[in-house]
Amino acid sequence: IPVRIVEAPAGRESWRKPRGNLSEKGNEELLKRYESASANKSDFDSKLTNVATALGAAAKTVALKGRARAEQKVAAEYSGDASQMRDILRGAIEAKDAGGAAEAAARVEKEFKVVRRKDAPKDSGYRDINLTVQMPDGSLAEIQILTPAIAKVKSGGGHALYSRWQK
Repeated sequence: IPVRIVEAPAGRESWRKPRGNLSEKGNEELLKRYESASANKSDFDSKLTNVATALGAAAKTVALKGRARAEQKVAAEYSGDASQMRDILRGAIEAKDAGGAAEAAARVEKEFKVVRRKDAPKDSGYRDINLTVQMPDGSLAEIQILTPAIAKVKSGGGHALYSRWQK
C-alpha cells in the first residue's frame, strides 16, 4: 500500500486567529497547543510514516486541526478547558486488516510514548484503535489506526456516517 501524504498549503497558519468561542485563558492555552503541534509536526509525520512503511501500511498525515473545529470541540467536549485537546496534531495508519491494525498499534507503542489507548469495538460494528501519544516536549498528538473498510467510509464522503458510527 503506498504512503499517502496530505498537507496544508505552505504558510497556512490560520490557527493563530481566535474565532471567539473561548475565554481569553482558553484561547491562550489553545494557542500554546497549536504552537507545540506545529513545532512537532515534522517529527511526528516522519515517525508515523516510518511505522506505516515498515508494515506495508499507508500513512496519512494531515494538516493541524482547524481552529474553528478545535474551539467547537473544546467548548462542547471539554467544558472550555483547552488543555484537554489531544488531536490538534494527528495522523492515521491504514492497516491491511484487523491483524495489521494490532501490529501497527504495537509498533506505534515502540516509536512513541503512548499515554492513552482506546480500542473498544462498538455495537455498530465500528472499530479502530485510537492512540494518544506524548511528544518529547510533553504535548499530545493522536494516531488512529484504521482497517481499510473504516478508512474508506471515513475518507469517502461518508465522514458524517463515520462520526455517527464511531459513537
